[in-house]
Amino acid sequence: MTNLRRHSYKMQQDFHESLHSLLLWLAHAESRRYAVDIGHPDTTLTALQQHSNTLTALQKELQDRQAHQASLQTLWSQLHLKKAQYSRNVMTNLRRHSYKMQQDFHESLHSLLLWLAHAESRRYAVDIGHPDTTLTALQQHSNTLTALQKELQDRQAHQASLQTLWSQLQPEDGTEESNEAREKLHVTGSKLKLLLKQVDGDLSNLRQRLDCESATAAQCQSVSQEAANSKKGSSTQREKRESSPPRSFFYRALRAAFPLQLLLLLLLLLLLPCLIPMSESDSSCTLTNNFARSFYPMLHYPNGPPPLDCGSILAICGHFATTAH
Repeated sequence: MTNLRRHSYKMQQDFHESLHSLLLWLAHAESRRYAVDIGHPDTTLTALQQHSNTLTALQKELQDRQAHQASLQTLWSQLHLKKAQYSRNVMTNLRRHSYKMQQDFHESLHSLLLWLAHAESRRYAVDIGHPDTTLTALQQHSNTLTALQKELQDRQAHQASLQTLWSQLQPEDGTEESNEAREKLHVTGSKLKLLLKQVDGDLSNLRQRLDCESATAAQCQSVSQEAANSKKGSSTQREKRESSPPRSFFYRALRAAFPLQLLLLLLLLLLLPCLIPMSESDSSCTLTNNFARSFYPMLHYPNGPPPLDCGSILAICGHFATTAH
């Protein structure tokens, strides 16, 4: 098609140049003919011979130009035929291209209808209202709906391009094919808009639930971490107790006898007033005591200690008992 167009353009250029040259020659030939004045009575024989030669040459050139003009007519006829052929080829290609575009249009529109049915099934397969759905499943549902939302937006742009293509094809109004195509375009546009609105609502609800579930999961994780830390601390303390070396026998015995020691100390404090003398007696021994040495009473005998027998011991005990009373 490109070579044919180039050849036709070259022929048109040659035709116009030849026609322009022929028109210029005709104008020049007319001026030469009018310059030959054969009717003047004073014209000499030599001038008449020159006029005859001029007209003879002009006649010969005219015959040549007539042949050239015939070739121009033939060239014009060829150009007209080529133009008609080119127009027919263009119309044939346009019809073929239009038919191909219509086929592509109907196939794309049918594919869009099938995809819409599949998209609806994908949306219904996502159950975001079940209370037992795990957080992982909710995140997967969110990814599915987000991908579906993106695909719906792309399909909306594709549907708009199909609408523009149908208007460019300029179909005949009132035909069955035209009415069916318009109906499908209207249905796909409405379904895309409705489905995109539903998916947007599902995503909004799902994100709210994900926020709540994430907050709850974070609280549970915090409580579990605290419990684990507490358990770890108690285990560490128990391990420390278990790993500590055993106490010595003396320490354990002292710890076990501590209540008894405390009881003996209490009895000693109760008996302390009995050990401190209130006044001196006339006995043969001298009882000396003071505050500094009150816990260590001492008896001084100037004439030596008396012999200790059972009677003496009983007398001393009776003396202490009388003093206490």
